[in-house]
Amino acid sequence: MTSQPPLGRVVIVPGARDLQFRNPWLQRLLVSLYHLVGSEPGYDDAFYHNLKDEIRTGGLALEVTIFDWSRGIGINRDIMPASRKLINEIGPNTSIFAFSTGALVAHKMLELHPELSLRKIVQVATPNLSRRLPFRGIKVVNIYSPADKFVRLGCLLLAPFNASVVLEGENITNIALPNLNHNSLASNALIQTGEYAGLSLFEVYLRYLS
Repeated sequence: MTSQPPLGRVVIVPGARDLQFRNPWLQRLLVSLYHLVGSEPGYDDAFYHNLKDEIRTGGLALEVTIFDWSRGIGINRDIMPASRKLINEIGPNTSIFAFSTGALVAHKMLELHPELSLRKIVQVATPNLSRRLPFRGIKVVNIYSPADKFVRLGCLLLAPFNASVVLEGENITNIALPNLNHNSLASNALIQTGEYAGLSLFEVYLRYLS
């Protein structure tokens, strides 16, 4: 159990679901693109549910929900309607844990509603559309791995001239975890090297949520 007081609520915002093409050649091309950057296609529901259980078991929140926003039709088409729905999940003393493009939904929500107050955002493997987020005053813990080629590809595709894995700003804490690809970051893998060697990813994620 953590010695910190429990949060009011944690909202887990998953990454986008994979695009599904009816044309088998396009689907194979998509899979090849994943492999090119050392990743595997797939949306791991178990990761988010296991993380939800860990947050509850650790006593970090009175309530934990998963905001399943992606319809797999394209990130740009999904983010705007999702950001308008995410606001309904925000209550007093809420923190957000977001993976990959899930953080872009939270960013857009705060851009549209700057009056909202969050305790913090912990985001992992996010292709940020800019080095500076379109809001201030909310603490953001930005966890990434220099070895994550997939998120760098996402930056190139989403905003080739402005996107960044690393963030800037007084409200930002950047945490680099070495030698982990995109799929590994969406797991409870054991960290092998660096400052957090010997800890599991869930231990690191929960540390920064607390």
